[in-house]
Amino acid sequence: MTNNQFLEIKNNNYNNQKVKITIKTAEELAHMDFPDREWLLKDLWREREHMMIYSPTGMGKSWFAWSIATAITGGGMIKEGLWENEKPEKVLLIDGEMDMEDLKERQELSIKATDADQRSVYKNLQIISRQDQMMNLGFLNLGNKESQKSLINYVEDAGIRVVILDNFSTLVDMPDENSASCMQPFQNFLLNLKQREVSTLLVHHTRKNPNGQQMAYRGSQKLSVTFDNILQLEPTESDQDHEDEGCSFHITSDKQRRGGETNCALRLNSVSGNWEIVEHIPKNLRELRDAINLDQFKGQQELADCLKTNQSSISRRINQAVQMGLLTPERIKESYKLAKEKEIEFDDGDF
Repeated sequence: MTNNQFLEIKNNNYNNQKVKITIKTAEELAHMDFPDREWLLKDLWREREHMMIYSPTGMGKSWFAWSIATAITGGGMIKEGLWENEKPEKVLLIDGEMDMEDLKERQELSIKATDADQRSVYKNLQIISRQDQMMNLGFLNLGNKESQKSLINYVEDAGIRVVILDNFSTLVDMPDENSASCMQPFQNFLLNLKQREVSTLLVHHTRKNPNGQQMAYRGSQKLSVTFDNILQLEPTESDQDHEDEGCSFHITSDKQRRGGETNCALRLNSVSGNWEIVEHIPKNLRELRDAINLDQFKGQQELADCLKTNQSSISRRINQAVQMGLLTPERIKESYKLAKEKEIEFDDGDF
């Protein structure tokens, strides 16, 4: 059975031309067949998915993005047994700021770090760099429809399957990134790529977070709508036994549409040139553990007041700390009990 019904509208993006919006019945949807989505990086990123990574400046997100690019184009991996590529794909990496010499160095180090096949990377990876262009002639502005259209046409013609944008601040110009309406043209661009089954990785920065507010990406929350995976990169605690010039960060899931959770810490060791998994206790969990070990708080609300957050956040942190083995339910109950006993002792001493 075919419905063959359409909704006709004027599309402002195409000079108000009339376009037909397809309508499907529930039965038609039920009988549609879809090919299995291949993993770009197993257990992290699949075909036809959009992903964003964000962190403060200098955290190593560009190193991470380059490693993702070489792993996908060269059949490599971030770490053996972690995020491996089985089917190399064509990738277009667009860089908005780095010097070409630095890009060359980063490319070669990333090939080594991901154990990627060099010839395959050279064949499948393409780079558009601002610094590679003639001076004063402008560059792509992915907040602009003309730049978007030109890039989409090239991606289709070249058979690109993955686009990496490094980074939002240098590739997208808009009047107010905190405005949902100003963000809409860029979001339309991302949705257009998704309709063409092109996966996109956006590299982004965190906003300023005064007064201990939770880390978040810059700009309107509307930006998150089109992304299937959003990963937050935050600092790891210092590790005196592994000091080197390599970057390190703790990765957690901010959003993961297909379920599951990403939670691990990585270091790009500048001596070995490889990615390493490192032990890491997130700062908020360390603070919680230390606060409970003081035996001064009678319950979650007092902990929340001390750590400048809310009770629901404390509850989530406690669950995470227990899962990681940092605390046990028995130790938490004991801490509350001791805090109450101390209060009673203090009250008795007043009389």
